[in-house]
Amino acid sequence: MFISPHRHDEIIAAGAKHNLAANKIITKKASRKEVPLLLSLSNFSVFFIKPCYSKQSSSPTKHGEIMAMGIPLITNSGVGDVQAIVEQYHSGIVINEFTKEAYETAALKIATGNNWNSTEIRKGAEEFYSLQSAIEKYNRIYGNILQQ
Repeated sequence: MFISPHRHDEIIAAGAKHNLAANKIITKKASRKEVPLLLSLSNFSVFFIKPCYSKQSSSPTKHGEIMAMGIPLITNSGVGDVQAIVEQYHSGIVINEFTKEAYETAALKIATGNNWNSTEIRKGAEEFYSLQSAIEKYNRIYGNILQQ
């Protein structure tokens, strides 16, 4: 299922280029309120973000939201601290290159039953993204600055 505001006919056409029948591809345009329900139907969430200079210091909101739902994800490196978070909390697969081999390696990890623990993924989201954790980190940073 593709949850996307993009033109669904383009998604279907891209699938056809790879011999995927249109009736096997589900596309949904969803409001913010509908996204969690649709995500809950998935075994994995996949998102790729172009790893350009401006994305080196960004943190995709969807990453935290997906982890908070306990859903393992497949994403790319080169965007903020996404790779470090995925590796630290064992919350999915990071693809380092947009190549057929990298996609096949990720698919093999899924097919061989590499199990992800939804409860642990949710705990990781709470630990890393919680407001209380952010407050504590900021207090330490400001405390260190003021002591100098």
